[in-house]
Amino acid sequence: MFIPGPVCPILCWMGRAVNSLNADRWRLIIHAVVLMAGMVVVLASVAWLVAGPAGLLAAAVAAFMMLGFTPRLGPTALLRMHGAVPIPPAQLPRLYGMVQALARDAGLEHVPRLAWMPAPGVNAISVGDRDDAVISLSDGALRQLTPRQMQGILAHEVAHIATGDLRLMLLAEVLGRVTGTVAWVGLVLGGIAFILSGGGVPVWLLLVLAGAPALATLLGAALSRNREFSADRSAAALTGDPEGLAQALVISQEDEDRLVRRLMGGAQRFMLPGILRSHPAVEERVAHLRRLPVRRQGDPAAPGPPLPGRRPPESGRASFRARRP
Repeated sequence: MFIPGPVCPILCWMGRAVNSLNADRWRLIIHAVVLMAGMVVVLASVAWLVAGPAGLLAAAVAAFMMLGFTPRLGPTALLRMHGAVPIPPAQLPRLYGMVQALARDAGLEHVPRLAWMPAPGVNAISVGDRDDAVISLSDGALRQLTPRQMQGILAHEVAHIATGDLRLMLLAEVLGRVTGTVAWVGLVLGGIAFILSGGGVPVWLLLVLAGAPALATLLGAALSRNREFSADRSAAALTGDPEGLAQALVISQEDEDRLVRRLMGGAQRFMLPGILRSHPAVEERVAHLRRLPVRRQGDPAAPGPPLPGRRPPESGRASFRARRP
């Protein structure tokens, strides 16, 4: 079979890309594509049932408007909604050194900034995109995690930024909101028509409109769980030490359990069914991480030449303890 000359390099590149991805990573990618396609189909179906072609156009315009407005807020404004405060590089130079190294290895041209959240548990949130991102760390993470564990947490957030997960989840959130709005409008109009016409509107149509937002939410949660597993895998590849992230996840879960027992008078935490969770269970994530290959162990600051701003490694926890920014 004749293949045009310009196509050969493209096919060769695709072959190398396929070979570089193992079966597990391909499964995650295909799963994400199917889930996102499912959310688009749900929105399109609801819009068509409500208003036909005009409904499709209105839903598309609403989604594009929401996608265009949200990024203009900027990551700093979005984090302030969570009470986060920027951390100057001079205050935690070692932490910025870690982020700089991870960003370089992940192929990011712009190093994410750091922020502090007034939360006692171990947690991290990233917002923005490859060109302008902020990683917000909870007070509990800064006080409790060792350098090895902190590197795992930071690598996980850098992986989200590098792979475009933040924009993907923003798109999923927008699709879910537009689906809910269109379905609500359809239910109101359909309910009025049902009453006025004495049952002229099919009941199945009202049931579909009522269930569509829940279906979109479930697809969005499944997509989020997919991207968490993918970010865990990418973080382990960046650090070569999946155990560091696994330990940080265990500490985060222990903190959450203690908080639940304190608030509920000793009661155990209630586990939502897996299908309703936006994040996989910690036990699943830890088991997944501990199946990955290990290239390096120990304090990330110990081997290799020091990065700009790094200090000699400190022993024990609370290595990143700092004043409130």
